[in-house]
Amino acid sequence: MAKAWEIATHIAEDAAPLAVQGSKKAILGALDRGPSEGIPYTWTVLTDIQDTEDTKEGFRSFVEKRKPKFVGK
Repeated sequence: MAKAWEIATHIAEDAAPLAVQGSKKAILGALDRGPSEGIPYTWTVLTDIQDTEDTKEGFRSFVEKRKPKFVGK
């Protein structure tokens, strides 16, 4: 339980909000569709978030070796 709380805290405090939302959408959508349609569906979600400010900030912060400042856009 302690490890689950640690992971949940990390997701809530440090993860990009759009990435978390996209992951949830992809997982739930894939489960509703089954393997043959679900796996391709997950890739459609990626295109929804790939050109966002948060994605660019994630790459910039990685290159600059700093903690990202996500804004949810």
